[in-house]
Amino acid sequence: MVSYLLSATGRDKAIIKGMGIGAILWIFINGLGTHLGLKIKSRKPMSPIFSFLDHIIFGSLAAFLVSKLGDDRLFPNKGKSSEKIPLVNTEEN
Repeated sequence: MVSYLLSATGRDKAIIKGMGIGAILWIFINGLGTHLGLKIKSRKPMSPIFSFLDHIIFGSLAAFLVSKLGDDRLFPNKGKSSEKIPLVNTEEN
């Protein structure tokens, strides 16, 4: 999910984009749990906040690693040309 977002939008501000993905995943996971009726009351009041911070850190770290280790052909270069590169290899072997 992180690599697809970065390949569609570019490497700029990758850490902030990763934080956004982490926050969306946290909202989705917690929202799905409450929608299914899974109400687990935590004894520690700070655990939801720490869970949110874990998701933010994971998203930003994943985005950082994808932006640094990913192949250059995967990410669009806005300065060079407007040639569209497919995200999936369409050549037949």
